[in-house]
Amino acid sequence: MQKIDRDKEVLIDYSINMAKVFIRECQEFYPFAATIGIDGELIPLLNYDGNEFSSSVDVLLDLNNLLNSQLGNTKRAYALAYDVSITKNEKKSDALAVKIKHLESEEVVIYYFSYVSGADNNVEILDSWGEIQ
Repeated sequence: MQKIDRDKEVLIDYSINMAKVFIRECQEFYPFAATIGIDGELIPLLNYDGNEFSSSVDVLLDLNNLLNSQLGNTKRAYALAYDVSITKNEKKSDALAVKIKHLESEEVVIYYFSYVSGADNNVEILDSWGEIQ
């Protein structure tokens, strides 16, 4: 497996697992990120600007700017994860979006994982697909 594919797999697995924890515990989540350092180490990343009630859009923009500034300097890849509402086949559902950018690839891919959260707070991934930006 190529380094790019391995890094993507690690970032996606981390993002799905963290989103499940946040959904189980809080029924929602703010955008969060993870990076792969130049040395291959996974580094989780949350953003806190001092405001207890930041908008998700502001957090997403701040994280995106930070991640892009680090890419190539100290990081070789990143995943930016956020909650979205999608409509697919005329059916509306919640989904985890995971934007992945890698230093060794021109492509920026957003992977979507639709999910449901049951009464017992168990989170089930239903469907997944990717889109190249």
